[in-house]
Amino acid sequence: PQVQLTDFLPELKFQGLRLGSAGLRAELWLDYQNENFNLVGNIEAHEIELIDTEGHKEIVQRIDTTFKLSGHAEQDEVQLFLPDLSLIQDGEVLEFLDLNLIVEMMDGQYVVAGNLPSLDLGSLSSTLIRLNENINVIPERGMTALVAMNLKGHFEEIILYFDNSGDKPEMKLTSSIVGASIEAYLGAPAISALNGFVSLHPERGYVDINNSAFDLHFASMFPTSWPFDSTRGRVNYRLADGVFHL
Repeated sequence: PQVQLTDFLPELKFQGLRLGSAGLRAELWLDYQNENFNLVGNIEAHEIELIDTEGHKEIVQRIDTTFKLSGHAEQDEVQLFLPDLSLIQDGEVLEFLDLNLIVEMMDGQYVVAGNLPSLDLGSLSSTLIRLNENINVIPERGMTALVAMNLKGHFEEIILYFDNSGDKPEMKLTSSIVGASIEAYLGAPAISALNGFVSLHPERGYVDINNSAFDLHFASMFPTSWPFDSTRGRVNYRLADGVFHL
């Protein structure tokens, strides 16, 4: 069957945006024993729109997923496993494989924690750029940096956290970096192949570098790149008062 998802959900809000519409087709199987439940199925959501003061804005054309949702009738916590989740937007696909999430609901607020084995940085960057054209949730300076840096490579062993229970939403992501390439931006150099670890927060974070055999190009100072046999170190960043500090 096909239904409107907004008819079955409480009002979901984030930074002045709320879910306006989302068509839904699904096949579902429910197992309920001793107040423990397992809901298994596949879902296709389409024409997903958010609403702000300017009206409806389509953010994703279609989301396809298979899932397993587990929990207890007397508890506010559920576990969600998504073996295959695809976001389709403007003909481009962002795919998440074997995504595990734990969601805790508290008086209309929620906390989400999860892990993901791998994520393509190029696809993620392109999707964020296209999304921001409609809903504008990434600050202008951050979006300028994302476009200029042209990220490629992969995040692996990803841990993510989102807390919407306080006055200000909290987000954090940690991950290994595998084979990433970054174009030069402002004073930051271009890197041909980056390996290491990253801890990301909207206002601060760091990148641990553990590299071998790569090129570093300080495009604002030198016409050619420098080859390196290996590099170890940490780069910290901070966003304060609209200024990005490295």
